[in-house]
Amino acid sequence: MSIKSGGEAIILLLHPGPEDIKIERINRTQIEKLLFLLKQEAGFEISDYEFKADDYGPCADKMYDDLETLLDIPILETHISTPDLIGKLDDKSHEQDSDEFEKTHDPKEAYSLTNTGKKVAQKLYQELIENEKIKLNQVKREFGSLPLRDLIRYIYNKYPDFTDKSKIKYQVMFPISPKSKLTKFKRD
Repeated sequence: MSIKSGGEAIILLLHPGPEDIKIERINRTQIEKLLFLLKQEAGFEISDYEFKADDYGPCADKMYDDLETLLDIPILETHISTPDLIGKLDDKSHEQDSDEFEKTHDPKEAYSLTNTGKKVAQKLYQELIENEKIKLNQVKREFGSLPLRDLIRYIYNKYPDFTDKSKIKYQVMFPISPKSKLTKFKRD
């Protein structure tokens, strides 16, 4: 399966799709991780994105340029967000102190489609063959509403080769609860 460019893939991630899929605003970390899953889980060939292991897991450097271009056109717009807008970083069962994780993955800015972007997204979606629509929607349905920490934890568990250089690997994989009796390992 092929999507012509990473920019198109970003637009398609924000396309409304079926009624049960509602990804209207999303932060850049979520975009990057969902693009990675489109390649890995759904088999999409996003020709201009080559994912590599980086400081925070799988990374495609070109995605950042594409986001800027899509903002300039404007196909995308940004919103200052709260964690509730795009999914909390943790739920109550994962109340741990992970300063590095929070600093680098704090979703302050969310992206959404402009009116022009919605028209472009609809056109791109209509050009997909039925099997591509199904695969795209499966990834969005399964992973698009996950809290960010759960999305990253899933990727780190399933694709460990992309976590070799990660600065947050142990905070994601082995969080220490603030209520833990292992105070020796807690951060101040």
